[in-house]
Amino acid sequence: MRYGMHHMYKMVCIWAIFLIGSVGVVVAETDAGKDVQITRIPPDPRGGQAYRLTYHVPVPLHIFWKFKTDFDNSFLESNKYILKHRLISRDGDVVITEDVYSSTPSERFHWRTKIVATHHRLEFELLDTKAHNHKFHYGVIQLQAVGESTRVTQTAFFDFLGASIWAVYPWAGGMQAFLRYTADWERETAVRIRHHYTTPKLKLDERPIP
Repeated sequence: MRYGMHHMYKMVCIWAIFLIGSVGVVVAETDAGKDVQITRIPPDPRGGQAYRLTYHVPVPLHIFWKFKTDFDNSFLESNKYILKHRLISRDGDVVITEDVYSSTPSERFHWRTKIVATHHRLEFELLDTKAHNHKFHYGVIQLQAVGESTRVTQTAFFDFLGASIWAVYPWAGGMQAFLRYTADWERETAVRIRHHYTTPKLKLDERPIP
């Protein structure tokens, strides 16, 4: 057993040495109907890692935008990586949220998201970086209409202890598996609850009398 674990550790190190620094390579892609592309891109000038995640959601842009900007929700907790989610505050186009992840259940991550509605863009940044041993973690989510569907392009830059290994680890637990699951989960969830964002809200005088 000890030899096996040592051998596996050596293989992980070999993978890391081979892949670290490999920029511009697509490391994940599923079938054309459920495409998920994860491309490693040049990192922040300060170092760390970076990726571009691209996928399509079969929901029109105006509906999916409502889904993506619904920060006061409970559906995020159906994601296996998220234990808790809550909206802390919203001041105009700036939203603060809190998330607890299954990988670190004792920690609370606070995110600042700027909503750029005119361009269907969300700019996010981790606020309490030092508390989680992150040097930085930020990025952009850009939505674009493609017929009756929406193309999502998420770009992120991050640096934390072990980030270089996590970014290239090719099996379950690595960045590739995490991002592919996240894209598939979001696509399925948006389709499942899209009716919440298509049913018009009745005005007070239009509500049926009980």
